[in-house]
Amino acid sequence: MPDNIIKAGTDVLEKSNDFSGCPSNIKIHIQKCETENSEADWIASKIENMIGGTRSFSFESRMSDGTAKQGTESFSDFAILCRTTHMFEPIIVALCNHGIAYQVISAEPFFNMEPVKTAIASFKKIYYRKCKGQSPAHSRIQKMIMEKQPVSNILISLLEGEDISEQDISKLKTLTSDIAYGYDNFFKSIALRRSIDDYNEKVEAVTLMTLHAAKGLEFRTVFIPGCEQGIIPFELFGRKSGEELEEEKRLFYVGITRTKENLFLSYAGKRTFNGRLLLQRKSVFVDKIKDELLNFEIWPPKKRPGASQLDLF
Repeated sequence: MPDNIIKAGTDVLEKSNDFSGCPSNIKIHIQKCETENSEADWIASKIENMIGGTRSFSFESRMSDGTAKQGTESFSDFAILCRTTHMFEPIIVALCNHGIAYQVISAEPFFNMEPVKTAIASFKKIYYRKCKGQSPAHSRIQKMIMEKQPVSNILISLLEGEDISEQDISKLKTLTSDIAYGYDNFFKSIALRRSIDDYNEKVEAVTLMTLHAAKGLEFRTVFIPGCEQGIIPFELFGRKSGEELEEEKRLFYVGITRTKENLFLSYAGKRTFNGRLLLQRKSVFVDKIKDELLNFEIWPPKKRPGASQLDLF
């Protein structure tokens, strides 16, 4: 871990630095944005630039020169760590707009979320013969079980007609392929499953997850959005003090120290949260980091002299 990252972490905890990391001159980037939407677009644009561009527009707009930054090899090198899952939506929209593949690690395991949860419950009832009645769907699943078809095939059959995205279908296939063969083993494994078990380090995608879920993981480049009073520390439902505030510091420290190379912290002047418009200011935790470790960026970047829009006619 870079030495400057360790220094920043100990600044947040307000403790003496008894550890040293790899010598490094990297700076922690601080970005102020107008809203959560502009913050999300800044994150997606930064990833697009560092990866060397994802679309023809990347080069036409000079968002990227087509060259990946040194040490950046794939989308899996990037993680976006949020204090709460309520912050995911604008980031997902921005990643999609920029053509960036992503995987979401939610607070709940994938198998506990609808409509997959209901499909698993139906599968379990039919398999253990606790399901009454003989509907066409029931008979179809019984036949698939007798044929020992893969779990993914059975669940996809049960999900026909449900509102589920192709990305979630793909995720279902990936997660079930990692489980040892046998329906009994499947039901046992999902009963013990945690949200972090949904993380796939082999997938070519940016990881979007909470600070809590990131414990124990490392990425080359980490973004932490929402570095604002009320979000970090999380006090939208009441002020924290004492041990609660210390826990918030430790959680932010966890996020900071997940990076191996680059760390980007951002905050918005305005944020909509649960239907409330919030006027925000930078987190006091960020203010604790020494200026010598920080780099403040200008966004959006200035156009080069003489640059102009091409005439379409």
